[in-house]
Amino acid sequence: MPLDFGKAKTFAVAYSDGLDSRAVSALSGSEAEALCIRVAGNRQRRKNGDSYFTQIPFKVKGYRGNESSFRSRGFQFAAVTAIAAQLSNVTRVIVPESGQGALGPVLLPLHNIYADYRNHPTFFRKMERFIKAVLGYRVRFEQPRLWSTKGQTLRAFLDMIGKSEQHLTVPIPVGKRAGSSM
Repeated sequence: MPLDFGKAKTFAVAYSDGLDSRAVSALSGSEAEALCIRVAGNRQRRKNGDSYFTQIPFKVKGYRGNESSFRSRGFQFAAVTAIAAQLSNVTRVIVPESGQGALGPVLLPLHNIYADYRNHPTFFRKMERFIKAVLGYRVRFEQPRLWSTKGQTLRAFLDMIGKSEQHLTVPIPVGKRAGSSM
């Protein structure tokens, strides 16, 4: 059964509360439109203004693989965000990664490790097919800042009316956010 948040969300975003997720979320729509998903390794206290999906504990018990978490993190984030999107009847999933984070690890892998595709467009097309096959639900992963650098993304955010450096560094309480009527 879909979850009802009172106001319909228009997109979901894997949200780390870092520079990229804050900036790209704001550039993609209003705070009221965003379904922010934070996948955490353990239970953390909910901060003021966090939604139900802001912190989702995620740990696979009984599995002791040799794979480090950084390789599976992209799959975890994409899968959990898609599931939350389905539960909220949202079909758009915003990927808050700039071009260097999405394309760089594929084009210039570090040392002798395999190329990292966890933020590459090819990975997200495969995740869309996977989610459709497993859940029977169609989501679309969008990468609005794919052809931008992190600096260009942050500049676009700071050029928004009512946004400043403070909005990138310190969580703004719900009642004090730009454009908030509270």
